[in-house]
Amino acid sequence: MMRGKKMIKATDALSAGRSLLGTPYSTYDCINFIKKIIRTSPGGKSNYQTAGTNALWRSNDLANKRKGITDAKPGEVVFKWKSQDTGKYPDGLGDFHHIGIVTDHQTVMHSSSVENWNGYRYVDGVRQKTSGYYPGGIGAIETDLDSKWTHTATHKLISPEGGKDMDDYLYKAIVVTESSGLRLRKSPVNGEVRTTIPKGATVFVMNDQNPEWPEVQYAGLLGYCSGTYLQRTDDPEPKPEPQPTPDPEPGASTWGIFIPCESQAAALQLAAFFNVAHVCQKELRD
Repeated sequence: MMRGKKMIKATDALSAGRSLLGTPYSTYDCINFIKKIIRTSPGGKSNYQTAGTNALWRSNDLANKRKGITDAKPGEVVFKWKSQDTGKYPDGLGDFHHIGIVTDHQTVMHSSSVENWNGYRYVDGVRQKTSGYYPGGIGAIETDLDSKWTHTATHKLISPEGGKDMDDYLYKAIVVTESSGLRLRKSPVNGEVRTTIPKGATVFVMNDQNPEWPEVQYAGLLGYCSGTYLQRTDDPEPKPEPQPTPDPEPGASTWGIFIPCESQAAALQLAAFFNVAHVCQKELRD
């Protein structure tokens, strides 16, 4: 693998999240609940920062962003989205106003601002109908992963269970189509098209066991594309072979010093002391 970057295991992230259940909303709102998990989990970043749920969705901290939750893996993050606010932001993507983390029980842990709670949640792993008034918000809870959650993504600091570390790519490659872009598909050959990768764009090859249809990552999306139109770009350059130092050409200008020695061994020892490349032997004369 190309990277040795530390990642948070899904199990560690979920353990950190469960230790926070019951924390008031005034202590950790939904985004700070996720930040606390990242900051305190093994392999995380103690100084991790993100401005909010909308900023996170639009950032490069997330990969494999997608609409829907049916394929959400433990350790991935899910969002609630307000479709009526698509015009609120210049990019037209709408308002991603709430975030949680998917558990290994296909539930979601999050911090809720609901004060008058009346619904199902999980207490010590048991689904229970509860109700009550919680000033400022009920806070960190575990609830069903239902249709109110609309979008899913992989946080690049959390390795989802059964998923891929997005920075553990094999190598980079560029798209070398003749004119149009290259389709990124959900599965090889005839899979649904996820997006079109522009000519000249860089992709990260995650798996090339099938070189005709390698698995790649582009713009946070995982998929498959035709290997015919990929050119590997980060092959290590061969190291130049060491070249022998040429002897001086006849008549070339050289310099040196003459020190008479009693023997050849003494001359070689003296040459080594002064780091001299060549020793000129001369017969001893009376």
